[in-house]
Amino acid sequence: MKAKTQALLLEKMMQKHHSHHICEIALPDLIIKKSSLYQLSVGDILLTGLKSLEPILVHYRLSHTPHYAKLLFLKNTSRRKVKITSIHPIQEKPLKDTKHEVLKSLFAHIEVNPFECGSMIELDDSLFDSVSLFNQNYDIKVEGKLMNAEGKIAIEITKVSI
Repeated sequence: MKAKTQALLLEKMMQKHHSHHICEIALPDLIIKKSSLYQLSVGDILLTGLKSLEPILVHYRLSHTPHYAKLLFLKNTSRRKVKITSIHPIQEKPLKDTKHEVLKSLFAHIEVNPFECGSMIELDDSLFDSVSLFNQNYDIKVEGKLMNAEGKIAIEITKVSI
């Protein structure tokens, strides 16, 4: 086998093999009234109830059960570094209240290697510029940006797709 052919085959093989875990940076689920879900419009503000930015890292391919990791922002660093402090399985609990729906959020997809407690991850500040919200039961997608409302984290809606 020629060296060039061997190199091309090796390149194809490595493209199929992923050594990094693809994860989503998200916020905890938001609960909203069903009646308000279709009334969302540009300029609306959704209160998250969070006093500070507490994103989670969601990984869907770890042993066929989705897991999420709690992140800790490290201080005194030039770039935003976070540390995975704990990993928990996601237990989807159906809402007992039929008047409310769950909105899931997504900032971005990132590669993490390895996905385990104590791992350090560098994040760009641009990851938190916009957030996408969606509901799996209804075909609603909302885009927004983070803001501070009365000392708590909120999301200002910039685009609504129904």
